[in-house]
Amino acid sequence: MRLRPHLHGAARAAPKDRGDGLAPGARRERQRFDLRFAQMHHRPALPHSATIAGAMMGPSAAPMKLALDHLVVAARTLAEGTQWCEATLGVPPGQGGRHTLFGTHNALVVFADGAYLELIAFLRPHPSHRWGGHAARGHSGFVDFALLPSSVGAVVADANSRGLAYTGPFDGGRLRPDGEHLVWQMGLPPAPELPFLCG
Repeated sequence: MRLRPHLHGAARAAPKDRGDGLAPGARRERQRFDLRFAQMHHRPALPHSATIAGAMMGPSAAPMKLALDHLVVAARTLAEGTQWCEATLGVPPGQGGRHTLFGTHNALVVFADGAYLELIAFLRPHPSHRWGGHAARGHSGFVDFALLPSSVGAVVADANSRGLAYTGPFDGGRLRPDGEHLVWQMGLPPAPELPFLCG
């Protein structure tokens, strides 16, 4: 997602500003982790350069290529997710904030290319949320990933023209611990196995 801060007329953040709230020393540690991660795990073409194929349009349809925005890992509590991240990946996540519309809060591990890992937990039950069923079952682990479009509305329209019934754009936002409000738009897929859009 492209983060757009709205705090008492504050200037817009640069496109790579993920709102991770990291101090310079912690950010250097994160950069070293990025290097280790890249050396250990070659990121595949999907979902990093994910293709939403217009299968219903036939082979003549040009593919829609979108970069990976972020991966979503659910946890029963954010403290539990943070402990898992530190123990498994060897790096502490930065504080994210609260999604006030959905009753969730998160922490982030931002990679060198701008993509990030989102650790998320529900503050209250939300059965209709995309990940609400996972939370109700107490599931922890990878649940979703998002692609980064230049325009959510344009990609939703293109997907629909190919027979993929994406909906949106919908407004999303996060309130950071420092009081800064970040906003973006989302597009939602017709099936849970497809990625959502966040930009």
